Amino acid sequence: MIAPVNILLIILWAIIVPYILGSLVTRINGSGKGSMAAAKNISYGFMLMCVIFIVPAIPMILIHVPFHILSITWQAAVCILSVLSIAVALRERKSVSQNGRETEDKVQPYKERKSIVLFVWAAALIVIAFETGLPVLRMHVDTDDARFLVDAMEALKKDTLLEYNPITGIHHGVPVGEQIKDVTAPFPIFIALVSDLFKLHPAITAHTVMPMLFIPLSYTVFMLIGDHVFKGNMKDTGLFMLFLSLIHLFSFETIYSAGYTLLTIIWQGRSVAAMIMLPFLWYLLLVLSDKDSPAAGDYIMVMMASVACAMLSNMGSLFAFILCMAYALSFSIRGKSIKPLVFMGLSMIPDVAVIVTSRILYTGILYR
Repeated sequence: MIAPVNILLIILWAIIVPYILGSLVTRINGSGKGSMAAAKNISYGFMLMCVIFIVPAIPMILIHVPFHILSITWQAAVCILSVLSIAVALRERKSVSQNGRETEDKVQPYKERKSIVLFVWAAALIVIAFETGLPVLRMHVDTDDARFLVDAMEALKKDTLLEYNPITGIHHGVPVGEQIKDVTAPFPIFIALVSDLFKLHPAITAHTVMPMLFIPLSYTVFMLIGDHVFKGNMKDTGLFMLFLSLIHLFSFETIYSAGYTLLTIIWQGRSVAAMIMLPFLWYLLLVLSDKDSPAAGDYIMVMMASVACAMLSNMGSLFAFILCMAYALSFSIRGKSIKPLVFMGLSMIPDVAVIVTSRILYTGILYR
């Protein structure tokens, strides 16, 4: 049962902390203003939380570090960056108050009747709220629970990282079988981490809390995409969100459809990658493609998003690499310069390192 204290912890760690972390990133890359500022902060914040987790997680799993060390390391990094974000925000606010009120860009590319815009967005939000309630109120049990949730429970109960066979419970000391995938895509351990932060059982976190958080987050990312594609037109963005939510609601013809992935198994890492982080990476590439001369910070954002995809799923790391290099190739052809391809290749080094590590682990060389 979820008590009021659990709700407060969920709000703290799943909304407030990502927002604070994201505001630090958006201030650094200069994208933290405008009507979509809150959506950007939440999205960037979740990306940063994934990156902070995978960096220590892979080596700690390989050298058999206890789970609580990984948890403390992640929490310490998140707290330090959160304090830094708050300090930067206070300093910026003080600077603005001293230099006069900050001017905002109030130019609207399109003007629409407010009643129409409100109706479209209200319809979209109703459908999204209904979809969020589906997995929250009617839990779907998947056979992957036998690995993902058992890995999370092992971390919490045994204080180990992928050392027990999730099917038999035998202690092997190393990941076995399908569990090897979780070394380079340690999302099941991330479930254990947030379950500990929320003070909830991993099954409750995965099947109830995560759908409640990840479905709105997915639509938040798609909202950023719509806002960018339609150049700030709120009516067109709202229509995009409405039709997208309706498509998802009626796309259960196969288990491989986006609707099934979003509304049934969103608590699984590959679903989070497919419906949140890969679309967010696409959004970053869309922003990048509009710039004649992208800065180093733009490629760093792409690099972080690709690493976040890797944390969620091995499929996500490979898709992120293919997507980024395809975009880089198009940039190079359009600009008749090899620089975008080179810079993108350099930004993909961490993602490629994860992919290569996963291939090495599959060979079993490290465990012979």
